[in-house]
Order: sequence, then C-alpha cells, then structure tokens
Amino acid sequence: IGTSTQAATDEAENRAQAVRHVYDFEDIGQAVAGRFPEPARQALESRPDVRYVEAEGTVEAIAETLPGGVDRIDADVAQSNGRTGSGVDIAIIDTGIDSDQPDLTDNVGSGKAYVDCGVAYNGGTCSGNGNTCNQVWDDDDDHGTHVSGTVGAVDNDQAVIGIAPDATLHPIKALDCAGTGYLSDIAAGLEYTADQGWDVANLSLGSTTSDVQ
Repeated sequence: IGTSTQAATDEAENRAQAVRHVYDFEDIGQAVAGRFPEPARQALESRPDVRYVEAEGTVEAIAETLPGGVDRIDADVAQSNGRTGSGVDIAIIDTGIDSDQPDLTDNVGSGKAYVDCGVAYNGGTCSGNGNTCNQVWDDDDDHGTHVSGTVGAVDNDQAVIGIAPDATLHPIKALDCAGTGYLSDIAAGLEYTADQGWDVANLSLGSTTSDVQ
C-alpha cells in the first residue's frame, strides 16, 4: 500500500492482518507491505492519499545463465562441440581475482601481484570492496573478477558460464583497489605471462595518456 500521508500509513498499518515492512520514501511518501483482507484493501484504495495498491509477488534465485556477450560470439556452440578451454592458460592482467568466488575457484591457477591486495598506488586510500585478501593477488576492486567470469566462469549450474569454462585463469594483479596501475607493471605482467608460456593475456583497460602505444 503506497501512501502519501501519515494518516494513510497509520490506517494501512491498523487495517493489516499482519505488517511485514513499512518503507519511508521521504518526500514521495511511505508504503506498507503486509497481509490485508479484501474489505481493508478496498477501503484503502478509495482514499485519495493512497498512491497505489499492489499485490505481493515472489522472486527466486536465477539458475546459471549464458551472458549476452558469450552468446553473441557463439561460445555456447563451441562448448557443445567440446571446445571448453581445457588445457588453456589465460592471464588476467587486471585488479586480481577473488579467490573466494565460487564460480572461479576451480579454475584459478598461480598468480602474481605487482601491487598487493589492499594497497593503493601513490599512498592513496584503499577502501576496497570487502573481499578478504587471502592472496596478494586477490581482487580488492571486483573488475578483474568480473572479467574473469566472462572469460572462464565454471559450468556449475549457478550464476553464469564463461567463454572457456575449463581454462585455467592466472591472476596478474597490476591494478590497485581503485582500478589504477602503472604502464610499467602492465608491461611486466605481459613479460611474466610470456615467460610462463601461457596462451593468452587478457587486458581490459584503457588510458587517457596520449603516448600509450
């Protein structure tokens, strides 16, 4: 029951058989969620200071989905033909990978950090994202984890599936908790990736510096 006056809110609470929540939307008004008998619903709906009366609904957790980008390049077709990235090593040169992310933990390989988890460049403040820094390459920004999910989230009937769900993802943390990093660290990450003999290095970043080649 959406209301525009305190009087309507009070009446809605009084007429409810049970109140689940009362919401305060400040200048817009309030709303009362609960169980209302039909006569109460009709009486409230007739008030000019009741903005709306809506039936309760339910939601449910979404099962594993195919992201639009993965679908667009027909990665699902490749997967159905057995091309799932098995045996492929992919370096994610970014903010790291969340070592606790259940869609990624089975695919995470060895990593390297050029800036440690929880540390900001140039002495800045690192508010982070609440992730635990279990590894120095752990993701304290979420960008690298998002990219990693697109690249290689596992096929486990929950959340999303990546392009190469059987590939090994190597976190190369070259960006800090604000998603900022030095070009020299990016170059070092590329060199390190090549030295390991890994197959792919993913860079999802950009720069406003005009001399970046």
